[in-house]
Amino acid sequence: MDALPLSPTGKVSRRLLPAPTAGAADVHAHFVSARTDVEQAVAGVWRDVLKLERLSVDDNFFDLGGHSLLATQIVARIREELLVDLPLRALFEHPTVAGLTRRISAEAWNRFDGRRGPSPWRYLFLLKPDAGGRPIFFLPGGHGGDYEFLVYARLVHFVGDGFVFYGLRARSADGVEVAHRSVNEMATDYIAEIRSVQPSGPYRLVGNCIGGIVAYEVARQLERAGHEVRTLVLMDTEFPTRRRHLRDMWTRAGDRWNLSYYRSRVSHHRRAMQSMPWRHWWSYVFGKARTAIKETPVMGTSLDQAESVRLGYVDTLRRYRPKPYRGPVSIIASRHDDTDPMAGWANVVRGRTTVHWVQGNHDSYIRDFVKEAAMRLKACLEE
Repeated sequence: MDALPLSPTGKVSRRLLPAPTAGAADVHAHFVSARTDVEQAVAGVWRDVLKLERLSVDDNFFDLGGHSLLATQIVARIREELLVDLPLRALFEHPTVAGLTRRISAEAWNRFDGRRGPSPWRYLFLLKPDAGGRPIFFLPGGHGGDYEFLVYARLVHFVGDGFVFYGLRARSADGVEVAHRSVNEMATDYIAEIRSVQPSGPYRLVGNCIGGIVAYEVARQLERAGHEVRTLVLMDTEFPTRRRHLRDMWTRAGDRWNLSYYRSRVSHHRRAMQSMPWRHWWSYVFGKARTAIKETPVMGTSLDQAESVRLGYVDTLRRYRPKPYRGPVSIIASRHDDTDPMAGWANVVRGRTTVHWVQGNHDSYIRDFVKEAAMRLKACLEE
């Protein structure tokens, strides 16, 4: 702008400022236009989805305002237009048009040539490369799959340079192979792959939501084996208890059978009955009950096999009961309620603990306030 709009008192008028436009400013000073047909096709998809007029093939998806929902749209459009079925994680492994184009070309080559280089790891993958950076191992919440890691890819992007981030996908993330039977077994398998990358400490571990539970057990097992754990970061991780496990199962059952829908309808019918003569109540109640019974098979939804397999990861983590750990722990907590983020953890953590607060609730702090969360995470990793 040539000048900032001022109010009559001479102060900057925020109300008169134009809304920022994603991609309005060049992310890179050096603009590189699409050079091949595939790059042009991929860039066209990005421009449509991200609502951009100008795009360099080296612009980063996350710097352009990209997030998990937009990533899903981009992958779907590429599948439709280029007939290449990319996993969601391809976008955080290659968050530029140029990088994603190379991945698409490799996928096409493998499809016709049949030569696919297998990964040496079963669970581990590179989330954010950085030559010479310190390794950070990230344990996911949710189902532990690609969608969750799209959110984390945006987070670690804003953490900045100096760290190499590795993710550890849940065994059941694809909805095919059953989850580990216990967190101890899961942590042992993860450590084998962690040590293939970093044979000795100091180790730095991060776990988000319920992923913090397995990160905690990984730290315990490394410590017991005589390795130094420099950093363990639990991001909005509730201490696992039997009560919380039962609450989670009840919530899941409510979602499955639409109990929230029925609760809202009961409130509606109670208000309706208050406005009618009492002699009409029984006929009204029986009529609505008959309708509810008819609708129950339709309203109730059963989980498919893949979803049930993925939820096994959640159940395994919820069943875990933490034992004492002597190392330092950093906790990043959202301000979603008055719950003490140290509740439960204070009884088992023997080392120094620090709490870092982030705006938002459990769902929004890592999305709407991602830069603040990244700043807190970076501070924890550099302590």
